[in-house]
Amino acid sequence: MEARNVSTTPSLMREFLRKAGGAAVIDGGLATELERHGADLNDPLWSAKCLLTSPHLIRSVHLDYLEAGADIIITASYQATIQGFEAKGYSREKGEALLRKSVEIALEARDMYYERCRKSSSDGQEDGKILKNRPILVAASVGSYGAYLADGSEYSGDYGDAMTVEALKEFHRRRVQVLAEAGPDLIAFETVPNKIEAQAYAELLEEEDLKIPAWFSFNSKDGINVVSGDSLLECASIAESCEQVVAVGINCTPPRFIHELILAIKKVTNKPILIYPNSGERYDADRKEWVPSFSLHEEHAACISFGALEFRSHNNLRASVMCSRVFESVFVGKRSIVKERFSKKYRHPTLDSKLTVKRLNAEARCMTKARRLGVSTPVLYAVDPVLHTLTFEYVEGPSVKDIFLEFGLTGVVQERLDDIATQIGDAIGKLHDGGLVHGDLTTSNMLIRNETNQLVLIDFGLSFTSTLPEDKAVDLYVLERALISMHSSCGNVMDRILAAYKKSSKQWSSTFNKLAQVRLRGRKRTMVG
Repeated sequence: MEARNVSTTPSLMREFLRKAGGAAVIDGGLATELERHGADLNDPLWSAKCLLTSPHLIRSVHLDYLEAGADIIITASYQATIQGFEAKGYSREKGEALLRKSVEIALEARDMYYERCRKSSSDGQEDGKILKNRPILVAASVGSYGAYLADGSEYSGDYGDAMTVEALKEFHRRRVQVLAEAGPDLIAFETVPNKIEAQAYAELLEEEDLKIPAWFSFNSKDGINVVSGDSLLECASIAESCEQVVAVGINCTPPRFIHELILAIKKVTNKPILIYPNSGERYDADRKEWVPSFSLHEEHAACISFGALEFRSHNNLRASVMCSRVFESVFVGKRSIVKERFSKKYRHPTLDSKLTVKRLNAEARCMTKARRLGVSTPVLYAVDPVLHTLTFEYVEGPSVKDIFLEFGLTGVVQERLDDIATQIGDAIGKLHDGGLVHGDLTTSNMLIRNETNQLVLIDFGLSFTSTLPEDKAVDLYVLERALISMHSSCGNVMDRILAAYKKSSKQWSSTFNKLAQVRLRGRKRTMVG
């Protein structure tokens, strides 16, 4: 990479954002996508393991994100440290070579993408892929000292009283030097858990006089402070005071906290703000498990943006913000339901409108496809891209959630329970064989039509097309967790659903095999890095 004068560093991101139309999109979860491609990441090196075993998968994931519209891709170096490689028996030289390799793979993916754009005869879209010759940045990821320890301290920020700024600088120094020299466009200091590590990063950038910009991204578990309990305002002020830091933000944080954290950061800096929250789960460092959040719907808050930057995680490339309202209305004399996706004032207007209309149309297409596959959904009356609304048939009847909760109070009516479970399994099997994943299979999104007792699936706002057994398995797993948490009094209703799914789906075997894996690692996976 061509050396930059440090005095011009702050302008790099703003110029990039100007060319990107005022907002940029980051790629998503690298490890999640690597697992979807078949990688086994059960190792303290986490996704960095693939630098050794399957670099082609990393390149493939980078390309997938670029073709999905990402403007910034992050290298597979979050968990990659020289000390970590040495602990696995590799030499220091090999460890440094692997760090450089993480950047080289991302740069190669960008070059390959540009070549595909050059050869494409389309106007930016081809087979659902975005092939547009646009500015793309490669960010070299630097995970915290806690990430190297692989003991959950990256999510607690507790390094012990003996840890010092000097010790942290020495831990990170050579790693940052090697990554910077490998040619990325910037360094991404991610999931910064405490003030002492932020100070170490800032001093390191200044001491080494690295001619490369950086961003600092903190994580929070209370919406006020970083995870260690240190003041977010103080941490963000450190980033503000470092000239080479060109953006400040939040990652790996429950979506319900994002808005307030953005406002807090804005109090101490005018630098662009980046946001890439997690799925809504929180990491319990004592239990070493990801546990469900206290907000039922925050896992859907997938795409949150502010000011000049927008960042999204893995599922976010297919998901939508839960920022809509549903109300009853009348359409051509018929009782109807209107779902309105309203604008986010903290998001760039052009990007907001583009994303809103895209998700509106995607939801309508998924509903229509579901009906073609033989799954009952509300009749779609109208799509309004100006008002950002979908108008549906009003379905008379209770939700499956209400029926199952009533069973918990008055006793299970076994025949009705079996009928509903059979209909659920049959419907999901048809969706999955048709390449459609619902994305939000909860009993709240299932109705029973009064006059026919027919199951009706609603809310396709998170739906997407996929033939991957992994996606289908996750769809089933979401339903299973919802049933366990809300309807345990109904017994093993999931077993009945899966039995019906097996009869309905011709592809049940591969999905069930993957479901077993998802159950092991999913929302109660053990943290390995």
